[in-house]
Amino acid sequence: MQDRNKTLESIGLQEKSKSSIHNQQQEILLVAINNYLRWRHNKSVPDDRGYTVKAFTWLRHYTAFGENRAINLKNALSSLRMPNPIQLLQNHFKKHSKINNHSLDTYLLESILKNKHLFLIPSQFNSLNTISLRIEVRKIILKQKIHAPAEYAYMIAISYHNDTSVKDHLQKACDYYALAVRHDHVASREALNILATAGNSEAQYVLGVEYYRKNEFNEAINWCMHAAEQGNPKAIAYLLEAKLSVEHYLMIARKYEQGDGFKKNIISAITFYEKASALNSKDAAFRLGQLSQECDKNDQKAFYYYLIAAKQKDETALEIMIKIAEHYNDDKLRFVLAQLYLDVFGDHSFALAYFKKLADRQCKDAINQLNALSKKNPKYAYIIAKLYEDDPGVDHHLQKACVYYSLKVQGELDVSVKESTKKQLNNILNSEQITAKELTNMGKMYHEASGGITKDYAMAKQCFEKACEKGCEMAHYNLGLMYQRAHGVEKNIITAIRYYQLADNKGYGLAKKLIDDLLNSNEIRPNELNIIASMYYSGSDGMPKNYSRALMFYQRASHLGDKSAALCLGQIYQIEHDGIQKNINLAFQAYLQAAKLGDHEALIPLERLGDELSAENQLALSQLYGSFFKNKEKENYWQMKATEVTRFKTKIK
Repeated sequence: MQDRNKTLESIGLQEKSKSSIHNQQQEILLVAINNYLRWRHNKSVPDDRGYTVKAFTWLRHYTAFGENRAINLKNALSSLRMPNPIQLLQNHFKKHSKINNHSLDTYLLESILKNKHLFLIPSQFNSLNTISLRIEVRKIILKQKIHAPAEYAYMIAISYHNDTSVKDHLQKACDYYALAVRHDHVASREALNILATAGNSEAQYVLGVEYYRKNEFNEAINWCMHAAEQGNPKAIAYLLEAKLSVEHYLMIARKYEQGDGFKKNIISAITFYEKASALNSKDAAFRLGQLSQECDKNDQKAFYYYLIAAKQKDETALEIMIKIAEHYNDDKLRFVLAQLYLDVFGDHSFALAYFKKLADRQCKDAINQLNALSKKNPKYAYIIAKLYEDDPGVDHHLQKACVYYSLKVQGELDVSVKESTKKQLNNILNSEQITAKELTNMGKMYHEASGGITKDYAMAKQCFEKACEKGCEMAHYNLGLMYQRAHGVEKNIITAIRYYQLADNKGYGLAKKLIDDLLNSNEIRPNELNIIASMYYSGSDGMPKNYSRALMFYQRASHLGDKSAALCLGQIYQIEHDGIQKNINLAFQAYLQAAKLGDHEALIPLERLGDELSAENQLALSQLYGSFFKNKEKENYWQMKATEVTRFKTKIK
């Protein structure tokens, strides 16, 4: 009830009820007293009522005559426990007003006359030009009975009701009838009923408000609707702002729509259907949907009204929504329908199938929803996986099926169900139908923990290996990364480079860069460089023969101190290979490096080359025997050979 009263106050209903009749009278009398006091202090000019300043009048400006009485009356009127202002006036007139032309009384009486209905002064009194008129008005005040508030309000209302000379006299009368009715004044209610039945909109409105206060809402609505139909702004505001129930909003809407005792008004009907709909009325929402289609020709707007009804399991509304969504081929509306099936109608399979169709049409909201639902409930993930597995018309349908089977495995708590789902997943991964690209994509998802899938290096390796069998260069590259970074496997640079090379063979450019980076990095050991070089040289373990790459790896390994690599490097230079010219000097230097590293096998090719080489190389061989192998005989032999070569060259010159 308090909320309803606050609503009425907020829209300005019953303005007169905010201040009692006593308060209104008090304000009028205080203004009169203040005007009188200002006049007393304005000594040299006529007063504001047009009277001339005479000697006796002028004298009063210099005495306390009247001023004390005025101040006392003002204080009494301003008191928090102020009695009825009429009583105060009567006491004042009896005690202090022996002279009928007293200026304070004149100010008071003139103010009273301006508001004569409020003070129950008969309407024939229009001025106070004579002393006799002032005496008459004063006598009326003195003879007035002190009535109860309701009766007094009723008498004021009658005064306005009968005075047709006052503008809006019936409206003012209704205001005071309303004050009386609030105190259950029967005669005032009858008067309002008569006026309302005769078509007075203010009386209709006031009656409506009073019925509202008594919680008689049907009567309140009927009277306010009659007033609103005549354009009464307060009645219109009441209907729009008062807090009513769904049933009452529906009642108003139907009366406007059907013309039940009122003129048909579809716009007003829609307004009140909307109020009922805002309170979750299924009937109001459904009717708004119909009106949007019938009047506005706006199916999309109707769709969302039907949605309010459908959320309360209105299947007819649901059927209409489906027709609208399909007619306009609108994926946003379809998405709403899918969510409705999931949340309200509990049809998970249908909802997920709907979301899947939208996702297949690249609807981002649907894709996100499928992922969210799959993570939330493994059951949903399984349903979606089956939908994709059985739909070959969708691009990469097996990959998508694998994603959702994986989500099912991740979220499933039942061990037996988890194992069963794993078998289904592996059946797809091992099938002939799944493509190398799909396998690689799945591998990356497992490897990088993307798409909602938890990181699983074992599954990533399985997918990449299957994709490699189908010839996917990217799968080779990703396997190389796993071996290089020890992701789920022991670190193996040789295997990593082998996979990189296989990717490079198929044109995957990034793989070549990684091979070159590893060749020059500290991450790879000399013996690994040698093994890789040998693989390139011989074309073993699936590696293609590549003498140029073999040469680079042997050079790097030799530089880092691998004697086997140095020996092999000499062999490469000693014999001409595809893309590599024979170079005895470089071969000698490579064998020499191998020998210095302790490879005795290098001495054989070194001595064979000794006769073919320059004196400088023969001298280097002599030094090798002397410094590294401590073989004096060999040291002297090659020193003599170097000397002979030098002499021979000198003779020729």
